[in-house]
Parts: sequence; C-alpha cells; structure tokens
Amino acid sequence: MARPDSGNRSFLLLVGSAAAFRVTLMLLACCVVGVVGSRLLADGPSGLWAHGGRMLPAALLAALIVVSTGALAVRAVREARADIALRRMLRARAAAPDARVSRIAARFGLTGRVRVVDDEDPYAFTHGYLRPGVVLSVALARALDDAQLSAVLAHESAHVRGRDPLKVLVARLVVSREFHLPLLRHVSARFVAGRELAADRRALRACGAGAVAGALLRVLGPPDWARSTPAAAMAADSDLRARISQLETGVEPCPPPAPRGWTLVSLLSGVLVLAAATQAYVVVQWYCGM
Repeated sequence: MARPDSGNRSFLLLVGSAAAFRVTLMLLACCVVGVVGSRLLADGPSGLWAHGGRMLPAALLAALIVVSTGALAVRAVREARADIALRRMLRARAAAPDARVSRIAARFGLTGRVRVVDDEDPYAFTHGYLRPGVVLSVALARALDDAQLSAVLAHESAHVRGRDPLKVLVARLVVSREFHLPLLRHVSARFVAGRELAADRRALRACGAGAVAGALLRVLGPPDWARSTPAAAMAADSDLRARISQLETGVEPCPPPAPRGWTLVSLLSGVLVLAAATQAYVVVQWYCGM
C-alpha cells in the first residue's frame, strides 16, 4: 500500500487529533451539561459559585461544548447554502463540452465528469462531495493547447480521485468546531497545500514541466461565486513558491513550520480544557453523591 502524500497525512493528522481530543473531552464531560443545567434551573447563576465555586469548571466546560457545537452547526449550514448556490450557478452557465475536451478528459478517467461553463475567465476546479467532477470554463479550454489542457485535467483528476472537496469540507468543519485550537488551522493549510503539490506531481508525470508551467501561467483561481464552496483548483490560493520550486527541482519542498504563537495557544487551551473536564467530572461525581 502506497504511503499517503503530505497533504493526506496532514488531513489524517487534523481529523485524528481533533477526534481524539473531542472523544476524550466528551468522555470526561459525560453528564456535565445536564448537571450544570439542573443547577442553573434550581439555584440560578449563583448556584455555580456555591460550595466554593466547585461547579464553575463544569459550567465553563458546558459552555465550550455548546459554543463549539453551535459553531459547527453554523459552518455546516453556511457550507450547504454555498453548495446549493454554486450548483445553481453551474446549471445557469452550463455549456456543452467539445470533442477535444471530452477526448482529453477520457485520457485521465474523467469521462462524464467535466462540466464546461460559459465564462470568459480562465479557470478550472474540482467540486462535489460524493461524486466530484471538474468545472472548466470555455475561456480556459480555448486558451490552452492540448498539452496544457492535459496538464490541467491531470491535476484536477488527482483531486477527483482523492475526493479533495469532501476533505476540504471536513477540514473546515473541524477547524470551526475546535476554534480554540488555532494550530489546527495550520494543519488544515498544510493539507490543502500538500494536495496541490501532489496534484502538480501527477500532472508533471503525465505531461511534463513545460505543460504544467504553461497552464499555471494562464489559469486563474475559482471565480468569486465559487470561492465560498469547498473546491480544489489548479490555481489554488496555496504557496505558489513551493509549487514553482517543485516544478524546477522535481522534489516536494518542506512545509513551513507552525507559528509558535498558535502552537503555544493550542497547547495551553488543550491542557486547560482537559483539566477543566477532569475537574468537572470530579465535581459531577461529588454532586451526584450529595
């Protein structure tokens, strides 16, 4: 089994670390929300400070659970609305793919998965969660020769095979829910950049550096009406210097280190939350035994 590329490794690290933290938190926080709610109903806010403020850690933990769950729900609704709006726009701008686009798409396993849109801006991106496909503007198809168009579709086929739009959605939801761990934003950015580099490498193997470089010079990022929806684009907002370096050397460059401030804040936040959860568990045991 092939080793995952750096982008997929970052995705697994993001999801795995967030899941481990959340499972640990929820196990420690079992019944905390119910106990805090019952105390508030019985005694009001002053009840949280009764008995030396023992209920305060439980209240803080319950607040974090409620707020993070709300942030996740808001982000999910926002993403769903953006996806619906994008699909409507694609239907309104739909154009028939010509024989040339269909022929090159078939070469990379994209038969029936390339949607051509009538737009004068040159762009291409991968969209769709369960069955991803490539969106290609008429302007880009006209601007590229066969080798460059092949490079674009080879690049996007890597995103299709990797189901990258779905992974981007998951990463956005995780970062929104664990907003108190800013280091996860860095891991998410590494995931996106790593997948772009992996897609470039696929295009390099299939079409050569000249075709990939020529395509990068002509392709724009997704249009404004598509930027709010998880998508993987040939001209993504990732580190262009890293992509150029990989084109020149054929070697994936090392990712930049995480900001120290984000690392320290995340460590401190994680320790405080788990400490509060542990204390809250002890308090709940004490409360239930009263």
